[in-house]
Amino acid sequence: MARYTLSEQFAEDIVGDIQVPGIDRVGPGEAEYLMLIKTRPNKQYAVSRELRRRIKECFEKNNIQAAGPGRIYVMDQGVTKAS
Repeated sequence: MARYTLSEQFAEDIVGDIQVPGIDRVGPGEAEYLMLIKTRPNKQYAVSRELRRRIKECFEKNNIQAAGPGRIYVMDQGVTKAS
């Protein structure tokens, strides 16, 4: 299995190997990958933010557009003109 790390800044916060078991779900125009990262208590939020930032940066560098909303609902409010 490959060894993944975020950086030295987060090395002490991550207490195990980052695991990417594979694709969790596939939908129209999207795929979700499951990533398992074991962190020290209360460090999961900072590690998660950094991971998402790096994924976004990689997508931008490779001209990959992030998925937009799957469904958009437009509701007519029935606004009428007052006479």
